[in-house]
Amino acid sequence: MRARVQSQFQCLTLDGKQVEVALHTAEGARDTILLLHEALGSVTYWRDFPEKLAAATGANVLLYSRPGHGDSEGPPEERNARYYLRQTGIVIPELLDRFGVEAAIVYGHSEGACIAMLFAAQSLRVRSLILESPFVVAERNSAEHIAGMAAAYRGSKLQERLALYHRDADQVFYAWVHWATGQAPGMPLSLASLNQIKCPVLVLQGENDVFGSSVHREVLQVALPAAEFELFANTGHLPHREQTEPVLNRVARFTTAPGPFAYPGQPLKPTSLIEELL
Repeated sequence: MRARVQSQFQCLTLDGKQVEVALHTAEGARDTILLLHEALGSVTYWRDFPEKLAAATGANVLLYSRPGHGDSEGPPEERNARYYLRQTGIVIPELLDRFGVEAAIVYGHSEGACIAMLFAAQSLRVRSLILESPFVVAERNSAEHIAGMAAAYRGSKLQERLALYHRDADQVFYAWVHWATGQAPGMPLSLASLNQIKCPVLVLQGENDVFGSSVHREVLQVALPAAEFELFANTGHLPHREQTEPVLNRVARFTTAPGPFAYPGQPLKPTSLIEELL
């Protein structure tokens, strides 16, 4: 039987900017899932998945839109190591503090999965990680695919669809393309930082993901040998949308499994990560 869920949406000031936030409260919840969106995502881009996730797991689900995404204050910021470290070192802790969450189950999709890993590497506030379609290495095929999307973007169904979820969808799209196909510094995830992740980890990936081959899974299997992996057949980059019920059922089993969820690692300060990775 799934939990009853109540939803609320608001704007909060986080790291000096107005940020779109949603909280889906499950009746009797004892845990909170922090949901981190993909590069083109936002609070509303998740559609009804957050409510379904809260109902399936019996946990509260908290999510926000990063700068320039959805209804959050913009424009989108340049993606570099400092950008990600501000998310993990300032924005997420402020958000958790606002809602009285000491430690969260952190669920990230795509770029959000990378932010989730970075947060777990430097914080004691992660009970467990759920990584959907994560990427940890740059792949030429992925960059070429994104360049093709950019060439066909104007007047496309993608442009029309993104406009439903963002104040300025074009800014969101081209900021992502610039980062994904250019020479801008990427996600600050090194083997050293991945080795700092000691909490339980579940990795969800579609076997037909055009943005992430099996290479990402193989790297994570080496870096996180205790992690659980679930591969969805005939599925692309959006398992939560393409295989909603199987994803919900797998996540519910993971989040309700008996065992310790305390994070046993040592925290890394954001400043030390900047010194290591820049």
